[in-house]
Amino acid sequence: MSTKTYWLKFGSGDPRPNTGLSPTFLQFYDNTGATQSPPSISEIKYGGVTASGIYGFSYLISTTQSIYFLAYSVTTVSSGVSSDQYITGVIDPILAIDQSTAAYGTTNIALGTTNVYLGSTADLYLSAMSSSILAIGNTLLGVDQSAFIGSTASSIGTTSQDPTTVMGYLKRLQELLEGDQLYYAAGGTFMMFNRGALGNTTLLRTKTLLNSGGQVTRSGD
Repeated sequence: MSTKTYWLKFGSGDPRPNTGLSPTFLQFYDNTGATQSPPSISEIKYGGVTASGIYGFSYLISTTQSIYFLAYSVTTVSSGVSSDQYITGVIDPILAIDQSTAAYGTTNIALGTTNVYLGSTADLYLSAMSSSILAIGNTLLGVDQSAFIGSTASSIGTTSQDPTTVMGYLKRLQELLEGDQLYYAAGGTFMMFNRGALGNTTLLRTKTLLNSGGQVTRSGD
């Protein structure tokens, strides 16, 4: 906080005749009774005027206590009344409220700037969350595609190509269970077709068997 200037006027009426006084503080203490260091008092000069009869002092209110003062003109004032040589007054911390308000304004600006940063940070978080959600969505889509069962049009495959979907395997199993199977004794070949093997059908699997007295398992072709 900076110093504030306070004004003093000795006597009543026109202050200009009271120029050239040498005021000083006789008392300067706070409301706890602790004496404070008083500032100097000087005549205020303005706009080329050298005889204003108005006196001022600058003081920094650095305490939460109010300050009481008794100022004495030293030189007799123009009225010739001794009581006009004294001025009492109080400096209250509330007089510096404008400086506190200015400080609040600066604090609010800082808070506003901080909120801007918070907003930017929130945008980054939201952007990152959005990217993560998109990534999760793509992952779920990939899982969905990997878990594709198929449709009624899924292929059951041939002897050279297996089915590509779960539905295709189920359809092939159904075809094998319900299809016509042919066995050629001369060549020892067991052929597995889909249903309706006597027409234009699909050969699904073949196995070559050994026709002997013992049981032999042969791999599929």
